[in-house]
Amino acid sequence: MTDKHHIRKAVLVKREGLPCEKQALFSSRVVEALRQSEVLARSTSILAYLPFRGEVDLSLLFDWLQDQGKKLAFPKIIDKANGYMEPYFVDTPWRNNVKPGAFNILEPEGDIRVANPALLDLVFVPGVAFDSESYRLGFGGGFYDRFLLRLGTHTLKVGIAYQFQVMAQIPRDPHDIALDGVCTERGLFLK
Repeated sequence: MTDKHHIRKAVLVKREGLPCEKQALFSSRVVEALRQSEVLARSTSILAYLPFRGEVDLSLLFDWLQDQGKKLAFPKIIDKANGYMEPYFVDTPWRNNVKPGAFNILEPEGDIRVANPALLDLVFVPGVAFDSESYRLGFGGGFYDRFLLRLGTHTLKVGIAYQFQVMAQIPRDPHDIALDGVCTERGLFLK
């Protein structure tokens, strides 16, 4: 098995090199798979993310979620040095309540309120790579690793990726938490 550094490097080169048209096409397929899912239908409070370095773009989903009366939250980095982030609900329209933050990633700002992680129904988790058992490999800062520990037992954790980011197995550490599934342009796959 290849080490985390080499997997990160190889996947990020491929992801960041994906043509814009393919990113848009694959992202729209992921959004459609999520919109049609029972998981999303039964969730009322959802943590999403705003794309960074070629990640799947879920922004086409956000207006629809808010139109459906769902509570939409995004993570905000509170302590960069210690890898700590906090979720914040954003009011409609979500675009008016985000601005570049840490690492130049769009974060909640303005008309926002703290969301209790333990009460979220659904969390969309970005990553560099995922495996067949829904473990994830992130950028290495530990932000999501720490955050996932704070979720409620009922919270569904779904990785979001392009299919090429999913591999048979990725290296794991004892503190790694498996997600409940992964959604790619090929569909939503839950354990």
